[in-house]
Amino acid sequence: MTGVFRGAAWHEREVAEMFGVEVVGFDDGSGLGIRPLLLPDGFEGHPLRKDFVLTARVSKDWPGAKEPGQPHGGGPGRRKMMPPGVPPAEWGPR
Repeated sequence: MTGVFRGAAWHEREVAEMFGVEVVGFDDGSGLGIRPLLLPDGFEGHPLRKDFVLTARVSKDWPGAKEPGQPHGGGPGRRKMMPPGVPPAEWGPR
């Protein structure tokens, strides 16, 4: 893509870094090839792939998550809200 659209270089670098997609024929004019864009040097893996394990998620439970088999409900209900622009019921019939 960069041979046709120079602005595609950023997107190609991001896709290669985040998803591990191999970009064939990449040329942004620098002659350096696909170099790191957002991740720090030495980062291993591709963080937006489904098979990438988030270490923070593995080491501690997700807040508010229930384990399979735990009963549902029992907690406080959510406050009912109206969409923006709908007048309150105290103002009279709608």
